[in-house]
Amino acid sequence: MTHQETKQCQNCKNQFVIEPEDFAFYGKVQVPPPTFCPNCRLQRRLTWRNERNLYKRSCDLCRKSIISMYAAGAPFPIYCSKCWWSDKWDAGQFSMEYDAGKSFLEQFAELMDKVPHEAAQAKQSVNSEFSNYTMHAKDAYLSFIIFESENVLYSRFLIDCKDCVDCSLSTKCANCVRVSRGGFNADCSDSMVIEYCQNVHFTYDSIHLSDCYGCINLHHKKYHIFNKPYSKEEYEKEVAKLRSLPWEEQKKKVEAFFKTRPHRGYIHYFSNNVSGEEIYYSENCKHSFLANFVRDSAYIFSASSLARSNEATHDLYDCALVADMSRSYEMIGGSKSYQCRFGIINDNSVSVEYSLFCYGATNLFGCFGLRSKKYCILNKEYTKEGFNRLRKEIVKTMPSYGEFFPVSMSPFAYNETLAQEYFPLTKKEALRKGYVWKEPEEKGYAISLLADQLPPRIEGVDDSILKETIACEHEGRCNEQCSTAFRIIPQELHLYRKMGLSLPRLCPNCRHFQRVAQRNPLALFDTHCRCGGASSGNGVYQNIASHFHGTTPCPNEFKTVFPRDIITYCRSCYNSEAV
Repeated sequence: MTHQETKQCQNCKNQFVIEPEDFAFYGKVQVPPPTFCPNCRLQRRLTWRNERNLYKRSCDLCRKSIISMYAAGAPFPIYCSKCWWSDKWDAGQFSMEYDAGKSFLEQFAELMDKVPHEAAQAKQSVNSEFSNYTMHAKDAYLSFIIFESENVLYSRFLIDCKDCVDCSLSTKCANCVRVSRGGFNADCSDSMVIEYCQNVHFTYDSIHLSDCYGCINLHHKKYHIFNKPYSKEEYEKEVAKLRSLPWEEQKKKVEAFFKTRPHRGYIHYFSNNVSGEEIYYSENCKHSFLANFVRDSAYIFSASSLARSNEATHDLYDCALVADMSRSYEMIGGSKSYQCRFGIINDNSVSVEYSLFCYGATNLFGCFGLRSKKYCILNKEYTKEGFNRLRKEIVKTMPSYGEFFPVSMSPFAYNETLAQEYFPLTKKEALRKGYVWKEPEEKGYAISLLADQLPPRIEGVDDSILKETIACEHEGRCNEQCSTAFRIIPQELHLYRKMGLSLPRLCPNCRHFQRVAQRNPLALFDTHCRCGGASSGNGVYQNIASHFHGTTPCPNEFKTVFPRDIITYCRSCYNSEAV
């Protein structure tokens, strides 16, 4: 189709637009156009992804005690990773004959309840049982999506990192605490969007800094506080004063300063014809977030190429948390796959639809847990001709073909999943929408220390803190899955002492959701550059350089994730001001 069409989302009832290039993609992968808007499609996929909620139970095969992302009472068997990947069972033994008198989704739900599920996604990881979605990780604790990393605590999405606490979306970082969206950093804390930095604190959007505090938009600088240069001696003296203040007070000072400085309206590195946020080495990507070496794609949330080539990741629509995937639609998780649709973590596979956790497979429809299989429907193997004939029959009679699995089929409660992080709901709101809500399990902690009884500085903390059960400052009164209490573990204490950081007052869950609150929304707003010529349009910031538009307001318009109260500059104006 060559025209644009406006539709009403069947979920939120808001209108959304399907562009001619969207119709071209749907035709290429042979699916009907969606009935949900992009955000509702993402929300639906994320309800199938539980990363952080873990439960104690036993493996249903070896009977050993394990940690699982599935709570007790799950209707299907749960195997530990060792058993799940072993040759002691075969998912094909649970195959089902397709019944034309019943709906496909109803039959797939039956299959899901029969086939064993892997307790947690952990591949070749050591001493990382209390984590999920790890690969080649060592000593990871309550951390999630961790690759090639060691001694990381309470963190999410780290690659090749070591000795990090409360960090996220970072690569090759060491000795970092509360650092997000960073790379190649060491001895840093409370900072975001920083690269190649050392001993940097409370800093935002800066590159190649050393010994800086409270800075923004700086490049290749040393001994700066609030963007002002100091001698080494003056810097150490002033920073000591600042870091002696309570953490919350430091945070408020820095945030107030950041609001007086321009922000990049969007973060696009070496990319062409893209819209979204944090897009690197990509081209022809629309409404995408966290895309790295991706081309000819749209509505992407966290897609990358491990081969660092956009020839490996291309032609994707509505895919989340994928790598080296191409010509695929409505997928969450998975890598090195081609022409896959409506599935979850189908690795090294080709032409797999409505299937979960299948590996090295080809031509599957409605399968679960198969490995190195082809031409299967509901885990039953067919000839090529028989498969094609039956698949065509199912698609023809399936009213929801072209849509991802419904939320009602997810094995998780809404507040267990990533959907709660990016599309937060209260219990009342979730139940009103028909979602399942899981009540927190009673912990029965014997609290021995209140948060306000913690020493204000790390120098006042001795090893006895490791024996304390500390009450979370939120006391369970938040919507952040508060665990009400927490412990300090030895690796964590060692790093706080090494970096001179005070102990946290919040439990790991609340700390995580505090970091989530700092993320930019997965939404784009039309705006114009806030540069007014000699200063920002609101007069808050005075420009330090001349711009291409002279003394008149910048004419550039763009899409941004920032709200209107943030001073956002276009790429040209921002580059003129970053020093």
